[in-house]
Amino acid sequence: MKSLINSTVIVLLLMIPFIYSCSDGSNEDQMEEEMDDKENPIKQGNLSIKITDAPIDDTHVSGAFMTFTGVRVGEETIMLENKVTLDVMALQNGNAFQLLNDSIEIGTYTSLELIVDENTDVEGNQPGCYVLDNNQVKHPLETQASGSFMLSLESLNNEVEENASSEWVVDIDLRKAIRYQEGNNEDDQYTFTADVQSSLRVVDNNHFKIEGKIQDILGVSGDEAIVYVYKKGSFNVQEETTLSSNTDVQFKNAVTSSKVKSDGSFEIHYLDDDEYEIQIISYDKMSDGTIEAKGMLQVNPIGDIDLLGIQLTNDLELNLTTVAVVPF
Repeated sequence: MKSLINSTVIVLLLMIPFIYSCSDGSNEDQMEEEMDDKENPIKQGNLSIKITDAPIDDTHVSGAFMTFTGVRVGEETIMLENKVTLDVMALQNGNAFQLLNDSIEIGTYTSLELIVDENTDVEGNQPGCYVLDNNQVKHPLETQASGSFMLSLESLNNEVEENASSEWVVDIDLRKAIRYQEGNNEDDQYTFTADVQSSLRVVDNNHFKIEGKIQDILGVSGDEAIVYVYKKGSFNVQEETTLSSNTDVQFKNAVTSSKVKSDGSFEIHYLDDDEYEIQIISYDKMSDGTIEAKGMLQVNPIGDIDLLGIQLTNDLELNLTTVAVVPF
């Protein structure tokens, strides 16, 4: 028995240098990593993410509320300190809400996701996303996720540079994101479209605006008019006036749009440096309050401007005079 104890003691004494060596090596590796982090820190830049909206053409809607809890930029998830409930419909004509302002690793990012809570709003009330109609009735907006879901933007090529501020503006086109559906309950008449992801676009620091005014001397513009902006050459009247099965909307391929105000003015914000064409559609108001497209509004621009081929490199101001409406 004494011999066994002595043998055990000897083995333990022999192992001490080995244990110390392993421990010492691990500590050295850790110290080297910490020193490397100090000598070569992760390079970061500042990223601001804002939310804006292109208008919805449903005259029965007075507000469209969404609750955000965070964002995912590339592989990095950044949760908001406090969730935010926004009336996205109020963010038109250049108005935008800053959802995030934080430091992030520099690089080129190809994806952006907004984390949405459809269950509860910032006050903890249900639902988290809803349409408010003109009678102040809430209509829950839901997806198959039944909880949190992502509004995703893919195929981006957006930079975050070192010691610089990058601004990404996410335009949620409510016209494409929400559709009316007649339900059994008076407070359940709206839903997210099946293709809600297609309602999103993002622009970076370099963006421009188009402002204009339409003089309707002949009184042909109809009850309402909407200005649609398309990438040059992408407008097809037959395709665009046909209701999309996924979104149940017309003019689904428009980059963005703007309602013409009663004084004839309109504003279109957050456009990239690109070539565009402008199409103006005349609408009649129906007895139930909805609007129906009746034709294309032909206009003459003042100055040497081709509305079917606008190279946008700066802000642009348009002065237009109506000529006629061409029925669909």
